[in-house]
Amino acid sequence: MNLRLLLDSNSDAMCFLDRDLRLLAYNRSFLLLFFRLFHVRIDEGQDLVEQIPREARGLWRERCQRALSGKSFSLEEQYRVDGRSWYFEIFLTPVDVPDQGTRGVSIVAHDITERYYGELRTTRLAGRLQTLLESAVRLNSSIRQPQQIYQDTMALLAESVYFDTGSVQLLEDHHLRVVQVWGFSRPEKVVGLQFPLDRRFPNVFVLEEQTPVAVEDIQSQYPFFLTEEGRYESAHIRSWLGVPLIQEGRVVGIFTMDRSRVAPFSQGDIQVATALAHNAAVAIVNSQLYQQLLAANETQQVLLRELHHRVKNNMQLVSSLMSLHAEDLHEDAQEVLSSLRTRILALSAVHESLYNSELLDRVNLVSYADQVMQEVETGYYREERKLSFHLEGPPALECLLDRAVPFGLIVSELVLNAVKHAFPSGQGGVIKVSLAAATATSVRVTISDNGVGFTSRSAPGDGSAGGFGDDPGRRRRNSFGMTLVESLCSQLKGSLQREPVQGGGTSWVLEFATGLVCSGEDSSGEDSESRSDT
Repeated sequence: MNLRLLLDSNSDAMCFLDRDLRLLAYNRSFLLLFFRLFHVRIDEGQDLVEQIPREARGLWRERCQRALSGKSFSLEEQYRVDGRSWYFEIFLTPVDVPDQGTRGVSIVAHDITERYYGELRTTRLAGRLQTLLESAVRLNSSIRQPQQIYQDTMALLAESVYFDTGSVQLLEDHHLRVVQVWGFSRPEKVVGLQFPLDRRFPNVFVLEEQTPVAVEDIQSQYPFFLTEEGRYESAHIRSWLGVPLIQEGRVVGIFTMDRSRVAPFSQGDIQVATALAHNAAVAIVNSQLYQQLLAANETQQVLLRELHHRVKNNMQLVSSLMSLHAEDLHEDAQEVLSSLRTRILALSAVHESLYNSELLDRVNLVSYADQVMQEVETGYYREERKLSFHLEGPPALECLLDRAVPFGLIVSELVLNAVKHAFPSGQGGVIKVSLAAATATSVRVTISDNGVGFTSRSAPGDGSAGGFGDDPGRRRRNSFGMTLVESLCSQLKGSLQREPVQGGGTSWVLEFATGLVCSGEDSSGEDSESRSDT
């Protein structure tokens, strides 16, 4: 009697078996547990193993024999009772049976169901927190692709909360539009659907209250889901959850989760979904802002391109008018107008390059130099002079727009000077422009000819006579062309040097910073392009 009272005071289920596995003693907890698990009433003297289901007898007999051999051990067991799982930690220990002088077995079953579910909840919570952390990075890394954000939102939800079907719905004017679905057998019938903002749908309450709305049985509370199932693909929906997408106090949409049976969403489900909704809302708004910036930038690009096109046309019109008026002027005045017209066309070439370029803040130097040389060639070339024009340089060499204009005018002036003064008496020759990267951020431009040499011709200008005379370092201060070149070089914060050419001729070397990283170090080789006109 005292042993029974002692055993009954313990909440764990306890029993003692003899060497034949017959019950010697047990407490009330063991009696109740055995009946709950196996629906069998037991009593002292019975073979315990024979009272459990047949398929488990061999396993339990082996366990008891192991304890009888002197081994103490424990194990965890799961049992299903009335649709619920119960978890136990079971200890088997060898004991001495005083009355028999033999060894028996002590079995103690400790209910760990609450601990198990607590650990499971902790594990799930850790997994959900990890999902939330990953979602912030994953969603915001896709702002250039809004559809990817919607897909990732549903995928992340499915990793954290059980549901059969779901959708992302964005608020547009006076309705919610479905932009992404999950789990629907015919997604093409659901994507694009619009839900009006009326009280036949629970969606509107999510927007109005700016809080999650969970519906235990949608068909009983919102029969419209059933009567309009052909339109909304909603016949399967029973339990429903809607969560608002809120960014800085503004609702941008909702996402919904459906279950095909009545299984209400738990508070934990709602909390996780709400946290995910916050991350999704931030990513969606960022994506919308990005798309708006792209559209605004595209509009600006179109306007700037049109502006450059009109400026180019206006400059060409001015050039044409100057050509018409020059026909009625004497030769010296025609020469001045021709030089001025060449400078105007050099400016026009910049705007033409920008009009045809994808990037409006930079100019391709080789392409631009080619246009400038063509304008000079067109305006001054005479067949009987047999001049040849050459251009070479890396095709990807570029500079910022504010540096392209002075560059083009300098090239125009120096090429023009060579055309007018390097080859007197109609003799032929070569005028060459070479471009190369001088450093990672600067360019070297060489304008050279094989003419009579600089000391015997005028300085760059608009036709004025004279040169450096006996002192090559002394420039003519009354030469407009040289003054313009000096001013433009100063504007570029660059350097301009005249270098001798072996065998005769003149070479000017201009170096300036492009404002960009240059694409190459050398103007020769596979990365260069060249043009030669005769």
